[in-house]
Amino acid sequence: MFRDSSLAEFGRQAATPSRFWKCTLKESAWTRALIRLLAAFLLLTPTHIWAETLTFEVTIRDGSTGSPPLLRARKGDSIVINWTTDVPLMIHIHPYQREQEATPGKPARMEFLASIGGRFPIEAHFASRAPGHKVVAYLEVLPP
Repeated sequence: MFRDSSLAEFGRQAATPSRFWKCTLKESAWTRALIRLLAAFLLLTPTHIWAETLTFEVTIRDGSTGSPPLLRARKGDSIVINWTTDVPLMIHIHPYQREQEATPGKPARMEFLASIGGRFPIEAHFASRAPGHKVVAYLEVLPP
């Protein structure tokens, strides 16, 4: 069939597998199966499985909430705080640097993502008082 012996030898080598070919195919098949399994897991698993949208209602009367409530969330949650008050004030959350003006008769809404873990004071800065602020609630953000 081949006129040149080197071509015949080349054809025989190509048709004869090396002694490692089974090992290579097994690793390759195993790797492909593992990648397919991982891809299926990532595609079918919702990424927001633990994240929630949490809504809190906080009422400030006479410049106080009584005992400051604890608003608890997990990192990654969306937080909505609806504020009602009977005195004009500015609400500030440390360290998120979020401020919201609240006036009597008009509820204020504050929305943000819980991205920083820890326990933080939520302060009210009163317009009618001399420079001062008061802790009206605490925000606690736990690990996911």
